[in-house]
Amino acid sequence: MPTLISTSSQRRSSDQAMPDPSMSMEYVLLILATIICAELFVRLPVFALARRSASYATQSSRVMRSSKISDHWKERALPMYSQRMMLATLKLAGCLIIVLSPFIVGWILATLIHIPFAPLLTSLLGIGVSMAVAFAYVFLRRQIVRR
Repeated sequence: MPTLISTSSQRRSSDQAMPDPSMSMEYVLLILATIICAELFVRLPVFALARRSASYATQSSRVMRSSKISDHWKERALPMYSQRMMLATLKLAGCLIIVLSPFIVGWILATLIHIPFAPLLTSLLGIGVSMAVAFAYVFLRRQIVRR
């Protein structure tokens, strides 16, 4: 007949389950990748490239709507604006790939050492932790840089 009173050693072993070391490793990897990603985002000219691409789009739409510019000059100017906008967009895409590369490298490393990183990375909890870490890192970085 089982006893209703558990001994203290039985209680300790069942109540204090050891945390899964791979789970903490997932979070360490997520936090490290997020900090590197945030630093790259701050240092690379992401916003300048986005503004430049948007300004080319604005300029080209002004040229198209203008009645003071002849169709001949519109035909000559629009390919130039299109080319500039395409190059700025490609540069922006390259910067974003570089910014996201820590997550890609982290996923590859986690796969090699058999840590399930992708489920955490795509979960609501993982995205929330990543956003909180990124905001905290950027805030603390600004406070330190100002001093």
